[in-house]
Amino acid sequence: MSRAQIFDDWYPEGVPSFFIGGGYGFMYANSTGLDMFIHEYNRQKRPILSKYMEKSSFSGLALSTGFFWNGLILELGYSTHSGTLIAEGNPAKIAPGSITHRKIDLDLHSINIMGALVYGFDPIYTGPFIEAAFTNIKFETEIEGRGLKRLDMDSYIGFNTGWLFIIGDPGGSGAYLVFKPYYSYSVSDPEWLKLYEATNTKPLEGQFFEDTKGAFNGFNMTITLNLNMACF
Repeated sequence: MSRAQIFDDWYPEGVPSFFIGGGYGFMYANSTGLDMFIHEYNRQKRPILSKYMEKSSFSGLALSTGFFWNGLILELGYSTHSGTLIAEGNPAKIAPGSITHRKIDLDLHSINIMGALVYGFDPIYTGPFIEAAFTNIKFETEIEGRGLKRLDMDSYIGFNTGWLFIIGDPGGSGAYLVFKPYYSYSVSDPEWLKLYEATNTKPLEGQFFEDTKGAFNGFNMTITLNLNMACF
């Protein structure tokens, strides 16, 4: 068997095509910036808390469109991940009229550009991918004296690396499932200062300055259903 024949056997056959997809994603954050905020919030407000704030998982919608040909995938995607942080105060230890229930809704909105190379035999294909991610973080919480507010926190650049598992024929017509486990890294550390300010939490002081920046990394799993739209 020639090298060309082996290549044809391992890569999905078909002419170049475009696809669209939609699905849902899950993220378990490993964030030094968020972890430090939670630690300082709990430490400083320990005397009045009946329930400490804990880390949250994140989940949300994923949409994508792209181009597939002979095992090569180029994809443009948009994803959202939302999570909630909650702490409870002891009413007996809090001044009347003060906030007794702290709820912080965090939202991540990302634009992603992915390149992948998959191989296998119908109907299962697999392969590595790398993805650039441009993410904006927003949050919503009650601010003393101002009520419920939604604020832009920061934006950062990151990248994702992982492995695709495809059930179906991405080179043919119709639909196919894509399982996408990966780890996300932030290249530029987002700034968390607005979260401290909104909750009256004092940032941890470093040797020369207050340390309010920190990475936002995490383990992710996204499951999408893709549909081939057209061939040319």
